[in-house]
Amino acid sequence: MRQESPLGPFQGMGPKAYPRSDCSIEEVVKDRLTLAGTLDATEIEVNVYSGEVVLSGTVNSKSARRQAEEIAEGVRSVSHVRNNLRVDLKQGHLNET
Repeated sequence: MRQESPLGPFQGMGPKAYPRSDCSIEEVVKDRLTLAGTLDATEIEVNVYSGEVVLSGTVNSKSARRQAEEIAEGVRSVSHVRNNLRVDLKQGHLNET
């Protein structure tokens, strides 16, 4: 069941067969990763090929890896997400001096 947006029930529903470009998909994925307040996306690389999003780089936990994939999957016109992110448990820890 589709949850209604505060902007109206049809927000996010574009024209029939509207193809979003790979550049546009990449930009939206990067924007959403950037806005995710619980995800450190500083080491994530995003590439898009024919609607397939490829995530690579490192994150600091398995949950961050899953969250990044879910964010990419939630972008309109994404056909598949290939999650090549590696978990680096040392990432994100600040050096204390």
